[in-house]
Amino acid sequence: MPFGLTNAPSVFQRFMDSVFSDVLNQYVVIYLDDILIYYRDPEHHVDHVLQVLERLKKNQLFCKPEKCEFHKPEVRYLGFCINQHGISMDPDKVSAILDWPSPTSIKETQCFLGLSNFYRQFIQNFAHLQSFITQTIKKENLKKGFIWTKEAEHAFQELKTAFTQAPVLRHPDNTKKFIVVTEASDRAIGAVLLQKQDNDGLEHPIFYPSHILSEAERNYSVLERELLALKVACKEWRHFLMGSREPFEARTDHCNLQCLRSFQCRNSRQARWAFFFS
Repeated sequence: MPFGLTNAPSVFQRFMDSVFSDVLNQYVVIYLDDILIYYRDPEHHVDHVLQVLERLKKNQLFCKPEKCEFHKPEVRYLGFCINQHGISMDPDKVSAILDWPSPTSIKETQCFLGLSNFYRQFIQNFAHLQSFITQTIKKENLKKGFIWTKEAEHAFQELKTAFTQAPVLRHPDNTKKFIVVTEASDRAIGAVLLQKQDNDGLEHPIFYPSHILSEAERNYSVLERELLALKVACKEWRHFLMGSREPFEARTDHCNLQCLRSFQCRNSRQARWAFFFS
């Protein structure tokens, strides 16, 4: 890919998509110059690898052998470890997070948040823990300089511990029912997408989205915060939920949401959300 030219990444991505247009998302996934070839059957996988190499040769695209891996049961791709069981975090990046010392400046705090935010979908209640750290770098709290509070340090250590206990996220299966579990607090909202995929009868996580509440959202009533959590989750996973063959199940500890279909809207915001759910 040529560097230094305007729109070079988007043009190159479009070129790669056109070269592999008929096999994309069938056994090939491409992000710029990173090509991932996957398939369940090892015999067919060999043919697919040969076909990809032939197309690269035909279009005068070349691979560096030292940067290539072939016929691996697990690969590192774009910061993730992918295998037949699911997706996990890159151990090198996790170790960098675990070795991170307590921030002493705004820049160090922003760097830690940027690195940890990349894996937020693996951490349950990530936004709630992150809110205590982001509170230290808000403008209204920097009038007396940067202050690393006890609450921020406690959340910092809890967040690092959560990275060591993060589960392997399973691959979604649109032939089986999805389960959306939501929760809301006065600081953040969170959710988890579950699905039964194995013979063990357990519900395995697929994603953990979370969202820090803004100042306006913190003034919402308990009902609206719980409803907002469900809305954010459905919007985040809309392509999974609408593409599933079975209706999904929504779980919440707020009993009033059981009457969502007969819910009487009290303001324009609730009306917009009702239209979204419909």
